[in-house]
Amino acid sequence: MSSPVKGEVEIDGDMLERVYVLIPPGHYALAGLQIYYGELQIMPANIGEWLRGDNVVVNCTLDLELHDHPTKFVLKGYNEDERYDHTFYCYFVTREVKRTAYSKALRDVVQQIRRLIGL
Repeated sequence: MSSPVKGEVEIDGDMLERVYVLIPPGHYALAGLQIYYGELQIMPANIGEWLRGDNVVVNCTLDLELHDHPTKFVLKGYNEDERYDHTFYCYFVTREVKRTAYSKALRDVVQQIRRLIGL
């Protein structure tokens, strides 16, 4: 496998409900993708594996609470095709959680503490 490249995407929302990844025709499983939330690999579910395929949509249901707003996700990818570049299309589905003023204030305090201690 070639050396993976890394990029980041920022997502707004309180909960990440699901992620869809479109792998267009022509990939022939020559390119791979991993998606991380911090150090946690969320796609594919099996740690160390790569999303690969050809002309397929991969759907992952998560219901993952997002603590930072916006939340950063890291995408790692590689391409073993010597002739063509390949693209993965990632769709992140989030939702807002209704919170009371107290819970929102508490969340903001926790977020400030996390920033202060470098988390």
